[in-house]
Amino acid sequence: MNIKTRIIATSCVIVLWFNNLSILAQTQQNPNLDFGNPTTEEMKMTSCSVEPNAPAVVLCKLDNVNYEIRDNDFCVVYDIKERIKILKPEGKDYANVSINYVDFQENPMNSEKISGLKAVAFNMTDGKIVKSKMDDKLVFRERLDKEDMLIKFTVPQVKVGTVIEYQYKIVSPLYYNIRNWYAQASIPTMYSYYHLVVPEYFQFNMENTSIYKMEQKLNLLDVPLIIMEKV
Repeated sequence: MNIKTRIIATSCVIVLWFNNLSILAQTQQNPNLDFGNPTTEEMKMTSCSVEPNAPAVVLCKLDNVNYEIRDNDFCVVYDIKERIKILKPEGKDYANVSINYVDFQENPMNSEKISGLKAVAFNMTDGKIVKSKMDDKLVFRERLDKEDMLIKFTVPQVKVGTVIEYQYKIVSPLYYNIRNWYAQASIPTMYSYYHLVVPEYFQFNMENTSIYKMEQKLNLLDVPLIIMEKV
């Protein structure tokens, strides 16, 4: 049974878009936010104007973070999507992805859960875009210690010129601790978007360590809060 209620929440949007920086004016004018449909320009891209020697580039990274109530308690749901362009042979390593999450070996009820994991490779073949989906057999889990796990997967059919996309959700009962978010990675990130909706009951400090100014918007919203109950 799904029940909707309403609360006052603070909505925080952080956007890092290289096109807003004059020294990086050659980057894409309008980011493609439509996952599952890479553009012709993205498929034909051969180098990154910001960093010509980059082996790969993050074209788009979207993080939407919301609070829900499940089993009479708060939880945080992270909805994450990422698109990467492979530019050089060494860039194929970015098709191997690892996601760290909390998994208490002695208390699984308070552990984070990963769901909705999907990964796709797009390649240009005879002028047409060919899509290759990841098989579940390419997904593995590895325990790091009593509290931490890794989920690891490999996007298939990746070569120079490939555009890869992956997405997943993390449901975390650790509502008092927002996971760290990084606008940039070891390779250039052309567009990074972070949207966080926090109930008025909580307050968090925001730390910006970037050398570039990021656009931030804070708003008070009257938004629906999803309450998930077991039937």
